[in-house]
Amino acid sequence: MTRSRILFAFGLLAAIASPGHAADLAGPTVATPPPPATPSRWQFTFAPYIWTAGIGGDVGQFGLPPVSMSESIGDVLSSLDVGLMAVAEIRYDRFIVSTDLSYVRTSSSSDTPLGIFANSVETTSTSIRGVLLGGYELVDTGRFRLDAHAGLQVLSAETELAFSGGLLNGRTRSDSDTWADGLAGVRARFDFTPKFYMSGWAYAGAGQSDLVWDVMGGAGYNFNGRISSYLGYRANGVDYSSDGFVYDVVQQGPVAGLVFRF
Repeated sequence: MTRSRILFAFGLLAAIASPGHAADLAGPTVATPPPPATPSRWQFTFAPYIWTAGIGGDVGQFGLPPVSMSESIGDVLSSLDVGLMAVAEIRYDRFIVSTDLSYVRTSSSSDTPLGIFANSVETTSTSIRGVLLGGYELVDTGRFRLDAHAGLQVLSAETELAFSGGLLNGRTRSDSDTWADGLAGVRARFDFTPKFYMSGWAYAGAGQSDLVWDVMGGAGYNFNGRISSYLGYRANGVDYSSDGFVYDVVQQGPVAGLVFRF
């Protein structure tokens, strides 16, 4: 065997034994894809909103007989001083804890007849409502979701009268009460497209009140996976009375807000 043939044979053996050629003989290498990221089982939602509601019903305070009242949305807005409202929700898998908090203060001034006891009276009304609910996801098809909720609603209402002029000049008088009720109901959402959806809730209960109820429905738009807007209509009723304090009213009107998801 000539020297050139010997060198050729050694070169061929070296090429066959090289890692690259060995891999070629074993077939193509298939890269294993990384496992898909597991979505978080925790979901957080915060939704500040504005509820421009008119109010009507019977109210009795200061030991006086109940009187019927009716204030339109325009009347309420003209006397509104502060209105803070927000819904928050925490989800873990199918379990839910949610809150609905609102603080509203209105004030108005009116002249008194004759002006003997006072020339005018300024009325300031404050209401604070807090709801804490626990829930469970009953249905989730991907486009439709239905949750059941139950919990507690606490409502506090106060009216303060401030007199100006006359015999009662500088005097103030207030009457208030705070009460709690059980609340239960359902909340649902349906996604028409990845962008547009409808949602709403219906709750009812009782306790210190003879009856409380709250219904809302509307449509939303997803700007992205974290932020959406909502526009709907809400009605809320309370029938409460205790020791001469009467608060039997219904509030209803349009509601609008933003929804932030984390």
